[in-house]
Amino acid sequence: MSDEKKGPVPIFYAGQCGRAGRFPFREFLGPLGSFLSGNRLKRDLKRGILFLAILLVVACGHKQKKEKNSVSDITVNYPLFSFDFTLDEKSIKDRVLFLDSIGFEGVTFSVRNEKDLEKLVKFQAALKFAKNKHFNIPVVFHALNPDVQEAKRDRMWKNLLNQLAVSKSDLWVIVSQGVKKSFMNHEIVQIFQEMADYADSLHLNIVIYPHDRTTIESASEALVFLKQADRKNLYLSFHLCHEIRAGNGDRINEAVAEVAPFIKYASISGSDRIMNENPPKGYWDDAIKPLYKGDFNTQKFLEALVNNGCNCPVALHTFGLKEPVDEHFSKSFSTWVDMVEKVSAK
Repeated sequence: MSDEKKGPVPIFYAGQCGRAGRFPFREFLGPLGSFLSGNRLKRDLKRGILFLAILLVVACGHKQKKEKNSVSDITVNYPLFSFDFTLDEKSIKDRVLFLDSIGFEGVTFSVRNEKDLEKLVKFQAALKFAKNKHFNIPVVFHALNPDVQEAKRDRMWKNLLNQLAVSKSDLWVIVSQGVKKSFMNHEIVQIFQEMADYADSLHLNIVIYPHDRTTIESASEALVFLKQADRKNLYLSFHLCHEIRAGNGDRINEAVAEVAPFIKYASISGSDRIMNENPPKGYWDDAIKPLYKGDFNTQKFLEALVNNGCNCPVALHTFGLKEPVDEHFSKSFSTWVDMVEKVSAK
């Protein structure tokens, strides 16, 4: 190796950046170098760090005191959307504006037939009027009727899925009991498979909707068909009102735990603990109330979802409510916000 004398150390090798040498900062900076190298620098640095720490504490405290105007301000895991029951007197656009103004994250509704497809199209067009640009149609529900001719029934759900693809909305499926006949279990499995395959081609999901007085009344019953159908985009939903009707009110955490990995959506409402033994058809006054009414502890349901890792959107059920519209939607939403805060605090 040559003994040629090496040149000066470049400035970018100063201090601890490598071991080539130390750059003479004090000489480079002149009188300022003496100031920076003394104890005064250390004292000033400590004061500066303390000042920055105080600023960070104040800023964090201010952020925590920010008023919570929506569920999203508390937690992003449980956005609340709503059924559009009791909003019939409002136009589709006004329903979107109304729910959005309260703080709901979306809306769901029934699509029973070809005529209801027009309702879906109107809702999809009205989404642009919401101030919350995340306001959406997460899912709509449709009942399969065994009394309807198969070709007509299949055409309906395919047309529905094609339209749902516009808003990237999933499909809730209720399996009704017909007047003339009922589905055989193997027929239900086959229908779910066909629907899931078709939905998968549109990048959508099929979600089994358990419903009182239908072929599938609870989430645990839905799970049986889900596993037999064996489709990656086939899920189920958990509806508090229907689970209480199915006798699961006193074991709500266990009922959620049994199906937790497959829950795509949930719904909640105020409810009584004790159900009417023989309620007339269409009667839901015992199981569907505003969220702030009824003696069933609805917070236990939210805790069950949290405890079992179900980070799913939740729908407020409003079927048959008799309270003024402006009252029950807003008060139920406030009740939900308070409930999420309490559960989050735990």
